[in-house]
Amino acid sequence: MRYGVLEASFRYRGFVGAVFAFAAAGAAVVVGEFTPPAASASSAMVRETLAWCLFVLGAVFRVWSTLYIGGKKNHNVVQEGPYSLCRNPLYVGSYCLFLSAALFFQSRVVLAGALIVIAYYQAAVIPAEEKKLRQVLGAPYERYCAAVPRILPSPAGFRTRAQFPVNVAALRREARRMAVWVWIPLAARLLYG
Repeated sequence: MRYGVLEASFRYRGFVGAVFAFAAAGAAVVVGEFTPPAASASSAMVRETLAWCLFVLGAVFRVWSTLYIGGKKNHNVVQEGPYSLCRNPLYVGSYCLFLSAALFFQSRVVLAGALIVIAYYQAAVIPAEEKKLRQVLGAPYERYCAAVPRILPSPAGFRTRAQFPVNVAALRREARRMAVWVWIPLAARLLYG
C-alpha cells in the first residue's frame, strides 16, 4: 500500500516524535543546558509545580482518553468523556507531557524540541488522522468535527455515561507507554539531584 505524506505522518508519528525528543535531549547535552540555572527558591518551586501539574494533566488525559477510545477509533465516533471536550484528547495529553519535560529539565532546547513536535502533530499528524476518520466514519464524524473543537478542550459540551465498556488490551498498551513517561520527572531528579 502506498502512503502519501499525510498518511505517512500519521503512521510514523511515534517514531518522528521520539526522534525529535532524543535530538532535543542530545542537543541540550551538547550545549550544556542540563546544568540547572541559578534560580530563586520561589521561581524553582513555581517551575516544579507547573511541571508536575502538566505531567499529571497529561497522564490523566492519556489514560482517560484510552478508557473511552480503546479499540473503537476506526469503528465508531466516540463523543463522550474526553472526546466530548475535544477531538484529540490523547494528543492534548501528549502535549502536556512534552511541555512538562521541558520544565522538569529546565531546558529551552527541550522546549524547542517539544514545540517542534507539537507543530508537526498539528500540521501533519492530526490532519492525516482526521482525513482517514472522515473516509472510514463518514457523515457522523463530519457532524462530530463540526460540534467539537479539534484541540482546545471546551467543558461546555461535556457528556458521559455512568458506565461504558473498557478495552483492557488498549489500557495495557497505554500502561506500557506510561512506563516511558514516568522517566521524565525521574530522569530530571537524577540529573539535578
